[in-house]
Amino acid sequence: MEYADCGSLDNVLHGNNRNMKYSYYDAIFWMLQCVKGMAYMHDSNIIHHDLKPSKLLFVHNLQTLKIGSSNCMTEVGSLSYMAPEVISNQKYTEKCDVYSFGIILWEIMSRKKPHYHLSQVSSWVLMQHLVKGPRPDLNHANIFQNSNPIRELIPKCWDSDPQKRPTMKDLVSYFENILQSAHCCIS
Repeated sequence: MEYADCGSLDNVLHGNNRNMKYSYYDAIFWMLQCVKGMAYMHDSNIIHHDLKPSKLLFVHNLQTLKIGSSNCMTEVGSLSYMAPEVISNQKYTEKCDVYSFGIILWEIMSRKKPHYHLSQVSSWVLMQHLVKGPRPDLNHANIFQNSNPIRELIPKCWDSDPQKRPTMKDLVSYFENILQSAHCCIS
């Protein structure tokens, strides 16, 4: 795998680069790259299972986002990003990655870790909370003005019913439209 010379999205949001400012346009551009990569994977019948900011890697001065693979094939996902059906050991589909993407989208729009207020609870308590809800507070996804299209999309991605979640292909179209609108506004 190619060296990610700019680190991960997690590093930009919470690590050594956390003081770095990024624009709404940057965030949308990065998320468009993510959903395009995930749509390609899903078209190839590949479910990532472990989509989270530390797996989203940057190269070319933060202009190219790449999706890193999961290191561990026996365990699936990281709790804060895992869909309820995965946590509950129910049958799951590629829509579990859409759920994870929704959490990441909230995180990039809030610059907070999901479920940060539960950092001191046991894994079991966290699992129960994640299965039953509630999801992260949408009011925190407010670091950009005019981000209502994203704030409306986030709960659709993390819907408790996987069938109600959009597909990654749906998200590609959605983000292309938002990116076009954002580009028109800054030009």
